[in-house]
Amino acid sequence: MALPWETFGDEALTDGHRRYGAIAGSSCTVSLLPKTGVLQGLKTAKSSHSAYLESQERELHRLRHAQGGSHGPKAAQRLAEVLIDLGARCGEPSGRAVRFSERLTHQVLADLAGAHRATVTTLVNDWLYDGVLEFTDKNRLTVVRPKDLWVLAGYQAPD
Repeated sequence: MALPWETFGDEALTDGHRRYGAIAGSSCTVSLLPKTGVLQGLKTAKSSHSAYLESQERELHRLRHAQGGSHGPKAAQRLAEVLIDLGARCGEPSGRAVRFSERLTHQVLADLAGAHRATVTTLVNDWLYDGVLEFTDKNRLTVVRPKDLWVLAGYQAPD
């Protein structure tokens, strides 16, 4: 499990330059994992292997949007993808809804989605009004209708 400000990636599995940059939100420790150990772990841990493949599928989905003159996915699609990903990794299922135990600021969501904070604020407010999202009494975000979020992200909603 990782939280929004933590860095996670597969760059260590390949040779060459990192595709992404990272800025630590506070003091942190970076632990390097041996490439062979990671690959062996993916081979033997079915759920980790599945999660890795799903993340690669999402990355390919995003790259396909950048082909053929497209400017890539819209901010709404990227934000929906971020919320789906965070919900799967850090959310707490509550019936059909997914609650976040961490407070996700609009700026954190904007950074993760590669969007402006004001754009994220507008999208979150729209989705609150539409009933896709809601805030709990402790100002924590809840995805009330995850299937709608999948559609907003451009995916077929899982069963």
